[in-house]
Amino acid sequence: MATWAEVQNHMRSTYTLAADQPEWLSLDFQFENKRLQRIILSTFQALGKNWVSFRSRICRREQMDPEVAVRKTGNFAVGAIGLIGEGDNAYYEMIYSTMLETLDPEELELPLHVICRTADEIEAEITHEDIA
Repeated sequence: MATWAEVQNHMRSTYTLAADQPEWLSLDFQFENKRLQRIILSTFQALGKNWVSFRSRICRREQMDPEVAVRKTGNFAVGAIGLIGEGDNAYYEMIYSTMLETLDPEELELPLHVICRTADEIEAEITHEDIA
């Protein structure tokens, strides 16, 4: 896989998508504990390269202390916790980006599942809710 179109085709043929737009797509995973978690993949350009971003919402900004977010991020092999948005629309999300030109199927599937599951586990721990 080296293009966004190839990522889209792989995702369409492998998963049922919740949304499918030209520059992004999303899907919902249901885990064994019946919790749902949405992940969004999008394409963007940076440093003269095409990239794919993985994002999965954890909780509202006021629900997690920034120090907790930083400490948790220090233990991740894949991804980081980022604060996205402003004011009442600020959320912590699990985020990860990788270059499209070197992406292979394993490099797509591994972060897809890790980012989504990690976001859901932290969401359950912090909020005791399931906001997907």
